[in-house]
Amino acid sequence: MNMVERYKRSDKSHPNRQLIDTWKPTGRLKQKSVMDIATYLQEKHHLPNNRENIQHFCKEIPPHHRKYIANIRTQLIEETSKKHGDPIDIMITAQKTLDTYPEHWIHVYTDGSAFKGTINGGYGVRIQYPDKTKEELSKSCGSYCSNYEAEAFAIEAAVFQLTSVF
Repeated sequence: MNMVERYKRSDKSHPNRQLIDTWKPTGRLKQKSVMDIATYLQEKHHLPNNRENIQHFCKEIPPHHRKYIANIRTQLIEETSKKHGDPIDIMITAQKTLDTYPEHWIHVYTDGSAFKGTINGGYGVRIQYPDKTKEELSKSCGSYCSNYEAEAFAIEAAVFQLTSVF
């Protein structure tokens, strides 16, 4: 249902939107398609048809405006195994990696995790500003949240916090 709604909010020239708009039911006997289920749920819950389109980029930014891309680093400076490595060596390698980053940067550290990878997820965010002040955020993501979703929520919360500060 979420996927179908997202596609319906896309631009009319988007291939997924065209696929959703031109879909016709096939009348399968055994297994229902995603579109069959979405249609059934729409009829059952009477969802509104006046959807707001999703903007994938900001139209207010002029085309000649230079965009700065965040420098995201996900690897340590030395190859280390979490499963087979000594925890102290891993911690020292992590600290060496952090020390290579310039001090005038805003440092953002995120972590999202869930019990058994799929339930009771949550996230944590630590933001360290150049003036050495720190800010920490944490929140539960819900009963049915995966590691991946929790990490995505952490990144989203960090970006939202930084945009509210600046």
